[in-house]
Amino acid sequence: MSLQPALPDELKRLVGWGAEPRRLALLPALREAAGVTEEMSLPAAGYQVRHYLETQIGLIAEPVEFQGRTIQPETMRRVFRLLLQIEGRGLSAVNRRYRVITLLGVYHSLETWRRPTGPERELCEYLARLMQ
Repeated sequence: MSLQPALPDELKRLVGWGAEPRRLALLPALREAAGVTEEMSLPAAGYQVRHYLETQIGLIAEPVEFQGRTIQPETMRRVFRLLLQIEGRGLSAVNRRYRVITLLGVYHSLETWRRPTGPERELCEYLARLMQ
């Protein structure tokens, strides 16, 4: 499967929304990546996409270079679980972003972090590349 240009955008959108199955089912690039078929109901499609995301995040096994730091795989897995609200249910996007910035040990204001071309986008692009 080739990287769909929309995949990083959809992942970035999910940071604000959280990985709610009812929203996941409506994102075309993620639906395609997860193998959702037209016959699936909205809930089934959403849960399949969520399971796909959780599986892809769980496959992170190598340290990742990010912002001049080497981030261990277990930290990166937690970062993505928090960003996509797979972990941290009930936390706002602002609080999840704060926790991620703290976990990564980097300094960015929340405004800088979430910009369309900011560090959060860099993480979404990394995850999208893993999904190829």
